[in-house]
Amino acid sequence: MKFLETEITSKEQVEEFFNKLNFHNILFHPEDDPKDVVDIRKETEITSKEQVEEFFNKLNFHNILFHPEDDPKDVVDIRNIKVFTDEQCKLLDKRLTECYEYHIDPCEYILENFY
Repeated sequence: MKFLETEITSKEQVEEFFNKLNFHNILFHPEDDPKDVVDIRKETEITSKEQVEEFFNKLNFHNILFHPEDDPKDVVDIRNIKVFTDEQCKLLDKRLTECYEYHIDPCEYILENFY
């Protein structure tokens, strides 16, 4: 990804950089270490309770945790801008469905561990 090699020298370039990260389905908080970036295209199918917990831990770590009963399409940031692309929403919908297959109450896990 060539844009990762480009020096950023303006506010517009900062916005463009994060738009490109989002376009490539790379979830990244500016304060995160780049080695901890989550690429949700590479997130594998959830097949255990432990993977459910790991999935929510990653979302929380990257400051994109949302209520699992909410539609990812409706998640917005403080500027009222959608957090996830349509492609990301489809992938998140799959992972959330799997979460409910392997964890009795993902909401309880989130409440007990993050709030």
